[in-house]
Amino acid sequence: LSCLGCYVLVRFYVQSCYRQFRHLTMAVLNMPPIRFPVGVTQLAKLAAACHNKTEGTGLALGSDPCLPTFQQINVTCEHLPPGQPRPGFLAGFMGCMPGS
Repeated sequence: LSCLGCYVLVRFYVQSCYRQFRHLTMAVLNMPPIRFPVGVTQLAKLAAACHNKTEGTGLALGSDPCLPTFQQINVTCEHLPPGQPRPGFLAGFMGCMPGS
């Protein structure tokens, strides 16, 4: 049971970090460019707009700034925009909370 709990926590952590870097990559690739640093709430709004724009279109990853590839996300992870703080665990959920 403890192994399952550890797996769930690690999986949740990795998914949270990947999602935040994916949203940050959307902002990096966005046209017109977004000014950095950008906050969690603004990233969440951009991600929602991207979802609405690309849902059901059948576009391939990398064909639109809203659909970054793993390689593009990895570049953003390794080279954050100037002034942009590194995303933290669960930071992406703060933009979804009431009052944020």
